[in-house]
Amino acid sequence: MGVLPEPILTDTYAGRIWCGSRTARRSTSDFYHINFQSDYSSTFDAVTGDTLYFLNGESMTQGVEAESTDPRRRRPRAST
Repeated sequence: MGVLPEPILTDTYAGRIWCGSRTARRSTSDFYHINFQSDYSSTFDAVTGDTLYFLNGESMTQGVEAESTDPRRRRPRAST
């Protein structure tokens, strides 16, 4: 029997870049960065009869999210 693979590992970082309301608008900006090991693949070793596992590589996802609202702005009422 082959050696079973270790669990897939991830590193995640997130945080707030800016949060403010200098004007009537309320705004926030956040960032994220995720680094993770991709899925495993396997192959059969015909000599030893073992299944060999290996990582397909690493992946990284990162970005920024922003939101802004104006509390003075109201939705129009639906007419009946």
